[in-house]
Order: sequence, then C-alpha cells, then structure tokens
Amino acid sequence: MKRLFHRPLLFVLAALLLIAGLVMLVGPRESRQEEKNRALIEAVKRNDAAAVIALLNAGADANAKDLTRYTRPVSQVFWDIVHRRPQPPPQTEWRPTALQLIGTRQSLRSAQPDPYLVARALLEHGADPNVTNEQDTPPLAHALGRHQDETALLLIQHGAKMVEVLTMSEDYRLPMKQRRKWGELSLFGQAGLFHAGPRVLEAMLDKGADINAPDSNGDTVLMNAAVSGAISSVRLLLSHHANVTVKDLHGRSALSYALYYARTHPSPTANQIIQLLRQAGAR
Repeated sequence: MKRLFHRPLLFVLAALLLIAGLVMLVGPRESRQEEKNRALIEAVKRNDAAAVIALLNAGADANAKDLTRYTRPVSQVFWDIVHRRPQPPPQTEWRPTALQLIGTRQSLRSAQPDPYLVARALLEHGADPNVTNEQDTPPLAHALGRHQDETALLLIQHGAKMVEVLTMSEDYRLPMKQRRKWGELSLFGQAGLFHAGPRVLEAMLDKGADINAPDSNGDTVLMNAAVSGAISSVRLLLSHHANVTVKDLHGRSALSYALYYARTHPSPTANQIIQLLRQAGAR
C-alpha cells in the first residue's frame, strides 16, 4: 500500500521539477515593445542610422535603456584602488539610454565617426537630451568627451544643459574635504578639456554658459585652448571677455599654459596666442 501511495506523489514531484526547469531555461518572453527597444539599443551601438530610424518609426522608445550588465575592467578596479576610490560592485547596472550611448565607444566601432544622424533621429522622436543614469553622465558630456562636435551642437540646440552632477568622492584631484560632497561641474569647462571647436564653444556661450567656469582640475576653457594651440578658440573666448588672470589648482594661468605650448611646439601660432593674451591683460 505504501508503494502505491508514494508512486503518484513521485510522478507529481518529477513533473513539477520538469516544469520548473523548463521555465528557468526558457525564461519570460520579451514583449514586442521590449524587442524593438533592444534592437534599437543594438542599432545605436553600431551607429546604424537607417536601422535606428526604421525602429523608431516602428514604435521603439527613443528613451529606451540598455539593460546589459557591465563588468568593470581590471584596469579600472586597479586604478580605483591606487587612488583609494570607493569600490562599486563588480557588475554595475549602468542602464544608459540610447541617447547616452551615442557618445560612447560602443557606438564608434562602425566606419561612421560622428553619430550625428543617430542623435538627430533620437531627438526628433522625443529623446531627453538631459537624461542621466546611475553614473549621472548626460549625453552632452559623452559627446564632448568623444570629440563629436556636430552631435554636441545638436544636443545644445535641443536644450542640453550646461552642467552635469559630479560625485566628488570619485575625483582624486580635489581636496579630501570636497570629495565627500556632491556638486555641479560646468560642461563648458569639460568642452575646453576636450578641445571642442569654436562653434561648440560659441553655442554654449549663447545658451548662457559661464565663460570662466573651471573643470575639475581648475582649468578654464581659455587655459585648455591656450595649451592646445587652438588660436581660433582663444580669439573667440577673448572676444567674449574671458578672464586671463584666473589660475587653476596648481597656480597656473592661461599665459603660463601658452608659454608652455610655445616651448614644446615653437611656431608662429604659439607666439600669436601669447601676444593675444598679453594684449588682453595677461601678465
């Protein structure tokens, strides 16, 4: 009797285990909308403008997020340990939106260098130009960091803000007291750091950017333009009355950087930059 009683129970348990295994193997099916959004993210990573436009017209969400889990590279972990930065989990839920991906390395593996067409398609379909994620990095910061001037201009025209939030605790160059605070970092300073062209600088100034705003190292756009020999940017900034006497965290001014550039890259351009700065009152 006990064997007869236990046999059906064993069959039921085996069936339940089989069903649970199938559910875990197959997993929940993606909806049609999720499939479109995933395809959109992959098209943005490829910088495939035609596919992006087709998917957006088919109903994909222009603010879709990449749900891939990113593992931090060993080099970044080592760098953070050396500089005593807080260690996030090995796998980070970055979840960037499609618009944030256009300025990253993933989207630049294709032959087209500037993802302008992809950015325009996303913005025309309602992508938020000021979206942030867990790392609080807006699309404009990505575009500036990747030297995508046309994309940066497009984002500015669509209302991208000139400021990003910075976690001071991750910036080893700042004093320890400031590392424990949250603050705002001017993207105009970032534009100078990444040597953005005069058109980008002028567009940011027209939108109200602070011409003397420093980056996280205390460098202004004028300093960065002087040290890179960008004479057209120097002329533009001086015409907007950039401060030539302000100094960075190490006590160096725009003239100091211009003199350094003249020593390392002797040329008529370097001499012209020094002359322009001195005419504007630099000492």
